[in-house]
Amino acid sequence: MLGTIRRDASRLVVATGIGYLLAILLAPVLSRLYTPSEFGLYTIFGAVAFCDAVACLGFDRAVGVARDERSAHTLFVIALFSVAVVAVLSAGIAWWAAGFFPSAPLWLWLAVPAYVLSFGTSLALSGLALRNRAIHRVAAARVGQAATVPLSQVLLGMASNSAPSLVAGQIAGQVVSAATYMVKGGGATTARVRIAEVRQLVVEYRHFPSVWVPATLLNSLNLQASLLAVGLLYGAGAAGLYGFGQRIAGAGVGVISSAVSQAYFAHAAAAVRSCTEVDGLRRHATDVLRSQALLAVPLMLVLLAAPLWVELVFGKDWIESGTYFQLLAAPLAAQLCISPLHAIIDVLQRPELHVVREVVRFVLTAVVFGVATIADVGIVATLALYGLGVCLSYALSLGLIRRAINRTAKAAS
Repeated sequence: MLGTIRRDASRLVVATGIGYLLAILLAPVLSRLYTPSEFGLYTIFGAVAFCDAVACLGFDRAVGVARDERSAHTLFVIALFSVAVVAVLSAGIAWWAAGFFPSAPLWLWLAVPAYVLSFGTSLALSGLALRNRAIHRVAAARVGQAATVPLSQVLLGMASNSAPSLVAGQIAGQVVSAATYMVKGGGATTARVRIAEVRQLVVEYRHFPSVWVPATLLNSLNLQASLLAVGLLYGAGAAGLYGFGQRIAGAGVGVISSAVSQAYFAHAAAAVRSCTEVDGLRRHATDVLRSQALLAVPLMLVLLAAPLWVELVFGKDWIESGTYFQLLAAPLAAQLCISPLHAIIDVLQRPELHVVREVVRFVLTAVVFGVATIADVGIVATLALYGLGVCLSYALSLGLIRRAINRTAKAAS
């Protein structure tokens, strides 16, 4: 199975890497079209739209582990309905968040539900594609999304170099991703959905919305908490510099991690459904961890050397971002190594492990920024402590994953 995972993950990495390479090439253009403050508003938008990751209420993951195709189709419909509900709720979240950022324009909050709707639709369609191991569909959608975002942001920025152009480009990328899945064939059947079956499946897979969703919300909140905290404590300019570092370095890590995770989920879920290769989950997880660690070493070296190349690549207005790249080195390396293995938790249907990990990370994040607020700590020291907390949470996550695999292998023997 490992060889197949590597092949499919490589296809996804190459596909998304095309768009990511385009984003990297256009980053110097974006850094000259937009100011750090405008990137700050863009970063705040992403933080407020944190509920995008749970737009399907976890039913997109349930599609992958459903016992038969009929159930998978019904779960897909449930996922789409969930997207509509969450998009409406996100409008309320945006209205509430507006009170904390009175200087932000109205369009910022109006765009949140539109983004959640487009992101959630793409997420539901990807669930079907992964169940069918249609990696080519996932790859095509990734290319479309990754290429559309920076291209749209550059073209719109040339017409009107303001923060709305950055947000519009982000939404356009998700629309293209969803459209690509539908054009390539989403994999859904035309069978009618019965209400009784919907109720049965919602009860059967209730642990996804009841346990997986809170864990994922905490994960999204944890990812955005540092950006929101930096914006509140140190201003939109600082948030823009830090968010820019996450956009450039974090996007690359996300490309690889997500690709390996999706490929691993597709094959591991199929193996567990057919009750085969369960004993091999531990071995495959170790191999994936080792291969990811080999990529983490050069990543850290490049980020630690950021002050040497940031001004040359992005311009003098972004010199300070070199320090933020350095602060991101350790937590991004930990993410690259361990986050692909989180797919195992979903395959084994142990979402409570996600909750444990994210609660610990949330507490660590709250403590770090709470101390920074009370003691008036500088931004560099604050983000260094935050990075340490992220690394500790990933170490805990690895321990939980190993424990879940061992228990499953023991039960299967």
